[in-house]
Amino acid sequence: MWAAVAGVAALLATYPTAFHAVQWLGAAYLAWLGVRMLLAKPGDAPVLHIEPRHYFKQAGLITLLNPKAIVFYMAFFPLFVDPARHQGMVTFGLMAATIAVLTFLYGLTVVLLTHFLAERMRANPMIARVLEKVAGLCLLGFGVKLAVSGKPMAKIFCVANQKGGVGKTTTTVNLAAGLAKVGQRVLMVDLDPQGNATMGSGVDKRQLKMTVYDVLLESASVAEARVRSDRLVEAGCSYDVLGANRELAGAEVELVEVERREKRLKTALAEVAGDYDFVLIDCPPSLSMLTLNGLCAAHGVIVPMQCEYFALEGLSDLVNTIKQVHANLNKDTEIIGLLRVMFDPRITLQQQVSDQLKSHFGDKVFNTVIPRNVRLAEAPSYGLPGVAFDPAARGSQAFVEFAKEMVDRIEKMK
Repeated sequence: MWAAVAGVAALLATYPTAFHAVQWLGAAYLAWLGVRMLLAKPGDAPVLHIEPRHYFKQAGLITLLNPKAIVFYMAFFPLFVDPARHQGMVTFGLMAATIAVLTFLYGLTVVLLTHFLAERMRANPMIARVLEKVAGLCLLGFGVKLAVSGKPMAKIFCVANQKGGVGKTTTTVNLAAGLAKVGQRVLMVDLDPQGNATMGSGVDKRQLKMTVYDVLLESASVAEARVRSDRLVEAGCSYDVLGANRELAGAEVELVEVERREKRLKTALAEVAGDYDFVLIDCPPSLSMLTLNGLCAAHGVIVPMQCEYFALEGLSDLVNTIKQVHANLNKDTEIIGLLRVMFDPRITLQQQVSDQLKSHFGDKVFNTVIPRNVRLAEAPSYGLPGVAFDPAARGSQAFVEFAKEMVDRIEKMK
């Protein structure tokens, strides 16, 4: 039994997409137990025996078919072994032992409790039957809840760099279009008062009735303020836009004295997290209250950067900022990856900086490289991302490849 539990843990670690399939099996098993309890008639054999050996069998099955329990147990794993120093069968064996011991202790606790209660119920069979029906309802409800809770939630990413002119907005709108093109549900949030990402997504910022400004001040919800461009729908790469205009500049002042000012966006996005696969936040090129809202809401940060010397200096400042946010405000946020943009392989310096990035940051550097491409620069004047404006351009194709790489990387992170 415990070998099977450890096997499921290894399966989930190797194939994260199997998580929801196993969770549905667990939900079905719990619901089946609940239905059996509800339909049991007087005189039938009990559905769940309270003898220790029977209970431990059920505890093992429930653990085996409940990946959330396995993931919970695996959270204790670093207390017993440093995964960075132990690999292969040693790591697997210790992980399996950790899961087995914790499940055994859980089972022992419940066995002692059930025996204590059972001795007091034996004198009154009527109470035992009523409690069995209540337990059946609880198990059925828990099974349904477990199945429903399998709905995937959006991964939220900031596109940030404290250095200006590095292609943050171009990256945000084209990544959003690229993700939409490969079948992902995307929300793009414009946190820059200039509203360039809004205009570049086919939305006229001057015609917006509600913007991210209203969301931050809690006078509107994301569902009420989001819009979608018909032009992107026609291009086959549409995504929702939470737009911005010059009103957003006033939010800096108005947010200073309000409660939870740095987590307003996080609270608002939580309400629509189930509607999307990805949420991309275009941040202004400064560490302002708006950028702080983006970092507090995000699971990770995508850093577009040119392969130039000054870009390396700006990167060190950004890394320190993200570390401070991680330590004090948002334990989830981290740098997901560095994206090399406006890259020209003919320039020796850019090749050298690119090699330095890969040697220092390793797999934090995305494999995709966005080339310098005039069609990406022309696209905003037409109010479209480059992916929609000229799908055949080298820059557009690179962003679609980057979108696929993002999806693969997130699958491996789950």
